[in-house]
Amino acid sequence: IEDDGPYRGALAKDMRVQVSLTGGELLLGSMLAIGDGSLRMRLDEGSEATAPMTKVRSIDVVSDKLQWLSAIEPSKAEQTAAFDRVRPWTKDRSPEGAGIQLRGKVYARGIVLAPRTKLTFDLGARYDVFECVAGLEERSGPLAHAIFRVYADGKLLWEATQDGAAATPHELKLPITGCKELAIEADFGERFDLGDHCAFADARVLKSTGASK
Repeated sequence: IEDDGPYRGALAKDMRVQVSLTGGELLLGSMLAIGDGSLRMRLDEGSEATAPMTKVRSIDVVSDKLQWLSAIEPSKAEQTAAFDRVRPWTKDRSPEGAGIQLRGKVYARGIVLAPRTKLTFDLGARYDVFECVAGLEERSGPLAHAIFRVYADGKLLWEATQDGAAATPHELKLPITGCKELAIEADFGERFDLGDHCAFADARVLKSTGASK
């Protein structure tokens, strides 16, 4: 699907979704197209519906094979203060405002952490892949420098250092079959800047086709 808004890269044709409109209405069905300022879908009852994107409050994927990490409540949250200050983490937005901005793209889903923060999620070995786009949010401070990590059952799966909001984000696709606990972490970099906004945009876990529940 061509997507010119915050859902870029997060939706696919025929994906089953629930669309919440600003007027309070809910549309449930399969996505047909999104772009040119509007959304088109086939409702479960068989008819087609079109809605302007200005009226769309949220789009949620309905599937037992995909779960947004921001929709799962962490089983554990560990935070270390920077200069005696603990900064909150955010879901589906940046601390600086709506959306999550990485190198010119805006994402509607994801988690943004301030160093040092580590969130652990109970997956119950139900998923096979963890995907996200990890990097420093565009609205981070000018001295932003941080370390990103992903763990599966306490084992380090991936680590990278990001230097500045202009650094190229990392597109991750990590195998997590059998993983009971997934953790994401943002750690202090070299400059301990309070403007570090470490984004795990489009963070989601997926079950492979045919995988057992």
